[in-house]
Amino acid sequence: MLSNIHKSKIIIIFASFYLFTINTTIMAKKKEVIRKYNFSDGYLKQISDNTLILLDRDVVAFNDMGFTSTKRSDYVQTLKNFADYPSDEQLEGIKINTTEVKTVTRSELERIMRTIGLIAKIVFKEGTGKYKEFGNTDLTRQTDEELIRNAKIMSVSATKYLTDLASDGLTSLKIQTLDITKQTFDDAIDAQRKAISERDTATEARIELGNVLYELVAKYSEIGKNIWYDNNEAKYNDYIIYNTSTGQPEPII
Repeated sequence: MLSNIHKSKIIIIFASFYLFTINTTIMAKKKEVIRKYNFSDGYLKQISDNTLILLDRDVVAFNDMGFTSTKRSDYVQTLKNFADYPSDEQLEGIKINTTEVKTVTRSELERIMRTIGLIAKIVFKEGTGKYKEFGNTDLTRQTDEELIRNAKIMSVSATKYLTDLASDGLTSLKIQTLDITKQTFDDAIDAQRKAISERDTATEARIELGNVLYELVAKYSEIGKNIWYDNNEAKYNDYIIYNTSTGQPEPII
């Protein structure tokens, strides 16, 4: 029989192996999606459209190779999925728009905060405890997150000292405008981050859709070349996929 010491050692070994397996799984990064075609998405769409035309032209011969109406529908849907997916240019445009909105909103928030900060400075004087309650006045050097935090601090202090500062121009409307602009800026930050994240995710998703479509194009191109290999050189050439970067026929995956 195993001694208690040996049993403990075995338990420790198994536990260590189990923890190592879990950590390895957690730390494993998602495999990068690799594009299987060496030309633009626009060219892939072009040759995919042309392949559909060829499939319809040579449908009798393809039917003999197991091509059915269901497979045609699957091809059309795959092509549509790829064509309808937002392009990099569209998603980059959205990202740029959200960045512009955030920049404009931040400038407006800084303007309002400078105004309220100036009123507090005039009344309480710089360096006093009450003035410091309004937060850091060096607004342009603050990160977006720091500015949001500072705006919250300023709103609380402005509300607290509204009576003291009213004679120098502070109003409840100015405080309300500060709060609304702060929230608008906060939302703009979220929108920008979402646009950046969605663009990164969409780029990978588009590559995956393109790879699926390219595999079908490559498959039917090979079948088409086989059909016309000894029969019709012109039709055989119709099924050759050219790599636009080299001008040479694209090797089939």
